[in-house]
Amino acid sequence: MVKLDLGSPTPQIPLAKSKRIKGFDGIRTLAVFLVILAHNFYHKFNVASGGSGVRLFFVLSGFLIISILARRRIEIENGRTTIKSEIIHFFENRVFRIWPIYFATLLVSCLAASKLYDKPIDAPSWRANALFIGNIMVGYIWLEWRQVGIFWSVGVEEQFYLWAGLALLLASSPRHVAICCGAILFAVIAAMATTFIIPSPKLAKFSIDLGSFTNFGMIALGGVAALVSRKNRFINYVTFPFLLIYILFSLIGWPIWMTGALFLIPSVIVAVVLSGIFHNQDTSLVKILEWPPISYLGKISYGIYLFHTIVRFDLLMIPTWFDSHATVKALVETLLAIGLAALSWQYFEKPILNYRDQRRKRQYEANLEKSVFVKM
Repeated sequence: MVKLDLGSPTPQIPLAKSKRIKGFDGIRTLAVFLVILAHNFYHKFNVASGGSGVRLFFVLSGFLIISILARRRIEIENGRTTIKSEIIHFFENRVFRIWPIYFATLLVSCLAASKLYDKPIDAPSWRANALFIGNIMVGYIWLEWRQVGIFWSVGVEEQFYLWAGLALLLASSPRHVAICCGAILFAVIAAMATTFIIPSPKLAKFSIDLGSFTNFGMIALGGVAALVSRKNRFINYVTFPFLLIYILFSLIGWPIWMTGALFLIPSVIVAVVLSGIFHNQDTSLVKILEWPPISYLGKISYGIYLFHTIVRFDLLMIPTWFDSHATVKALVETLLAIGLAALSWQYFEKPILNYRDQRRKRQYEANLEKSVFVKM
């Protein structure tokens, strides 16, 4: 599973042949619960682990998506598919997987916004969310949250997919590492420029944390880890300690010097952890991450992430027993969000993905029949 020999003159890339890598769903579970800990249990634990959870998602997305794009580009170069079909296939996947549940949640959140934020609906925030540019507005223009909420992170990924999907499918496979490294370098330059342009350290950090250019660097870093990392003793030894270090600093707070040009250091730790999991699929750590309840929560983590801020007893118009039991309230809200995500996956998301697959199958069979007819 470590090396993929495609029988082509292009360099070998250590990408998985299968669609699923053991342990990665468990990492998704860790990521979403770091976010939930910050948003739902802040009153009890007073931790700011949300950014660390999102960072995990970004680096993991880069590892997986750039792996896929690299494999498909090699298929193009070997003449087994075309650029046009791969571009359509890639963006169809993103639309069918991300958009339905995103816009459904966005609509519900917008309807409940006045109650959630205890103020009138801020139309510019919701327009920005609908266009996947919420992070651009709050990170570069407004320099304040307003009502963008958690949707900013989905916007970052959609923006990255838009340019990286095209760039990596159009560029030859040997150039993929250079493209990712260019995105990382630009992210560092953007972070340095931000600290120079914005005099307030707090606002500068806010812009770096939410800005597109800096977050593109995190996603690209995951891609570099997928493209160039190899199985070695160092990665094997440090995977578990690095994961513990990441969790520890996520809970107690990252050192204040990890900002500006050094903002990528936590993401480097994540990239090493992901490489270690990928190259060592039979370790005890992977077995823990593959424990069915943990793995399942990772599978539905996108829904949990979107739902956890709108499943609120505060939205009820009547007082509840939970009003004076904050920790129990947060726990129940989290469990309800998980239940809603499970229902969404089973009865909303999966049927949409099945429809996509069936549609492609019918299209493939129609094209095959047409090809046979032409040959006759």
